[in-house]
Amino acid sequence: MNKKRILVLLSGQLRHFSDKNYEILLKNLKDYHVEFFIACWEEERDDLKKLFSNIYNPTKLIYLKNQNFSAQAKNILVPDTAVKSENIFHMWNSFSKGCKEIEKFPFKNYPDYILRYRSDILPELNQHLNINEFKKKNILIPDRYHWNGVNDQFFIFRYKDLKCFSNIDVFLEEYKNKRLLFSSELIFQRFLKKNNFKINYIDYDYKIMRRHEKNSKKKEEFKNIKICLYDKFTIKLNKIKFKIRNFKNFFIKKKKRNNQQDIII
Repeated sequence: MNKKRILVLLSGQLRHFSDKNYEILLKNLKDYHVEFFIACWEEERDDLKKLFSNIYNPTKLIYLKNQNFSAQAKNILVPDTAVKSENIFHMWNSFSKGCKEIEKFPFKNYPDYILRYRSDILPELNQHLNINEFKKKNILIPDRYHWNGVNDQFFIFRYKDLKCFSNIDVFLEEYKNKRLLFSSELIFQRFLKKNNFKINYIDYDYKIMRRHEKNSKKKEEFKNIKICLYDKFTIKLNKIKFKIRNFKNFFIKKKKRNNQQDIII
């Protein structure tokens, strides 16, 4: 029986903290044929590009031309207090470009699924990712680390739906002009809703590796920012639904908390 094929897309900035980012994922996906596709910024250090090429042995390593999003970031009407707006532009821009490059690539055997994956993820050991057949416009997302919207760090979708994700940069361009909270997870949730994707939550856990504590933006910068009632209602509803789905883990075992995500190495 032929194994289903998963293409793992690493896009944007490369961060190498541990080879386990690669090794544990392969163990979790041992029932699948796994390949890697890397679309990184051309400004990355040459030694880092070589390191990723050697470790991941990607089907393709593509260098993307970085854009300057500082002007767009300054014009965001309701920025997220936890992350720079410019970084959100960079993240989705590199992901979109990576998807476009996959579309053009002449695979000998086309993948069945695409996995959006970050190079700073440290998966938990002894997990088994079982990707049952799922229909068009479905997406698999770990039911954790959603923040304001839906987890945008790790998700799996069908290769046949790749075209939709290639155009997320167009959606972002429209979204930036609205008086809505410019939160990456909230943007992703609304993108999925607009494109009629059904979210299938899976029980998959991981940490985000860091060298030092994450710097939070000073709240004084945002004292005049007003989040609209629509955003407040959406975020509140997301949190209520999450707690209901994960009642035992959240209320009894005290697990699945956003503040449990980072690991300093």
